[in-house]
Amino acid sequence: MLAYSLARPSRVERNEFPAGKISHRYALKKHLIIIYIVDSVPGNNSIASFSPNLSAHLPPQKEESTQTTAKSSVELSRVTKEPARFQCTVPGCEKTFTRKAALSDHDLACHTDERLYECELKSCRKRFGRRRDRERHQKLHTDKGVFVCRGGCGRSFNRHDNLLAHLRSKGGHACRQIFVSYSNVKTLQGHTDSVLSVAFSSNSKYIISGSWDKTVRLWDAITGALLQTLQGHTSIVCSVAFSSNSKYIISGSWDKTVRLWDAITGALLQTLQGHTGPVFSVAFSPNNKYIVSGSSDKTIQLWDAITGALLQTLQGHTDSVRSMAFSPNSKYILSGSYDKTIRLWDAITGVWQQTLHGHTGPIESVAFSPNSKYIVSGSWDNPTRLWNAKTGVLLQTLQGHTGFVNSVAFSPDSKNIISGSNNKTIQLWDALTGVLLQTLQGHTHPVNSVAFSPDGKHIISGSSDKTVRVWG
Repeated sequence: MLAYSLARPSRVERNEFPAGKISHRYALKKHLIIIYIVDSVPGNNSIASFSPNLSAHLPPQKEESTQTTAKSSVELSRVTKEPARFQCTVPGCEKTFTRKAALSDHDLACHTDERLYECELKSCRKRFGRRRDRERHQKLHTDKGVFVCRGGCGRSFNRHDNLLAHLRSKGGHACRQIFVSYSNVKTLQGHTDSVLSVAFSSNSKYIISGSWDKTVRLWDAITGALLQTLQGHTSIVCSVAFSSNSKYIISGSWDKTVRLWDAITGALLQTLQGHTGPVFSVAFSPNNKYIVSGSSDKTIQLWDAITGALLQTLQGHTDSVRSMAFSPNSKYILSGSYDKTIRLWDAITGVWQQTLHGHTGPIESVAFSPNSKYIVSGSWDNPTRLWNAKTGVLLQTLQGHTGFVNSVAFSPDSKNIISGSNNKTIQLWDALTGVLLQTLQGHTHPVNSVAFSPDGKHIISGSSDKTVRVWG
């Protein structure tokens, strides 16, 4: 919306024209705006409708009832603003914004009167004024549109609050245990120092682990036998990951390198060098085309998994990047940092998309849900936090650990979350309700890394007690 301020005219010139036409010219000192008004008959004071301030300077004219046709032309020198690029997509709203962040704030906070956001479940169709309210409502739905206890009793509730009260009550203890229950079935021993990272292969047959002892070890997930010891790093191995086809392994180390290994033979295929500080986190893209790494040098580097070429360096974090993850479609990169923020990046262009604020301590771990709807994060502030991946809205704060949360992961069906902590425990959560389902105990030192098997049947954990435990 443009506003014009017209200064008092310095002079008024009046000239008679043929056929009784009158012309008024106003030369304005300040803005150099010239307005011409041509009236076919005196008394048709068309300028009064344009600017009441200027009409005061017109000579008095007599009113006449003769029907006339008036023509006016206005010449203005306008300062044009930068055109808005982001338009609200809500039907009926035509607002535009120059910043994407402003559009997001508007989209989440406005339209409370129009009631435009309707629940997508056909049996419900409840309407909400805010999109965030609708999304919070929808994530609590079952297919039948009611809140059903999945713990075994089969009770249904009209309100989510009532379901939570049931699960947290003494009578709901049995239901919490029936949701899902794990126990320690194997303890893998072989590392000579703290285990910092663990991961499952996509076929659930193999486990890899990285340790302070500078090695990467490959284990048989069924028998627990040690298959390979990959040596090459000259310092602590901070992070390990499998490719989605289980053919390759990557590892990041304090020696500032990322290494690519053949999972079958254990041969070192490539050494990726580019970071100027320890590499704390590595991840393979689900399409196996890219490798991403995060470092204490505050940067994220994206590599070509085939050639080993450095494709992009993403900058934005103001402290060490501790955790990396790809979205299931390989289009986005998620990063968690000691600067207490979570950032979402476009994996193709390297452009920053959004920043999630909420943690009050350094962030140690982030993960995408397999259905791409949610993000989970663990931090030094103890609670585990669940976010909406699309909007960045904080959905749940899972409080249970009494120490730093070092690692978080989603179950393959996105329904459960596990977290490993400095308090030596692993906690299993229901992602839908935020209810703590189980606390796994057995490690004698902090739990540094946790992961679900792709088939959902097992959990693995790596600890400073030098062991890898398999739970099932």
